[in-house]
Amino acid sequence: MIWPLIRGIMLRGICISTLITSQPLKAYPVRILGPSNWSSSAVDAHGVRHSGRQYKGENSPWMDDAIKTVKPEYGYTERAHRVGGFGLYRVMLDLKTGAVTKVTLIQSTGVPALDDNAMKALHQWLWKPGRWKEVDVPIAFLPFNR
Repeated sequence: MIWPLIRGIMLRGICISTLITSQPLKAYPVRILGPSNWSSSAVDAHGVRHSGRQYKGENSPWMDDAIKTVKPEYGYTERAHRVGGFGLYRVMLDLKTGAVTKVTLIQSTGVPALDDNAMKALHQWLWKPGRWKEVDVPIAFLPFNR
């Protein structure tokens, strides 16, 4: 068994520690949660809001209509310190192109770096044009293999 070594330094009265190990850290998962796992909703092209709880399947229609999805980066520092969380983000879409025009944080993961990474990734998503105006996307950063 390999024991990790924690090395700490004091910087202006704040202890900064570094996890040092001879093995690389595993790439812990980032999951885009379906409506059965967390609250998701969307507004269709006609302005009607749909809830993920209406659908018994794993994916709701708006998640099935996502043409391009990009998983957020789960940074080395956050993985090393086993930092994770659940966030909810509202994505505004251009009806003509299906491109993301704006991403708003609804509920934070509690870690600003994770929220920033999620929002950067969501800006790259693409949906089928003409179907959805806005989509709420739940994202989980899981610090341990599950």
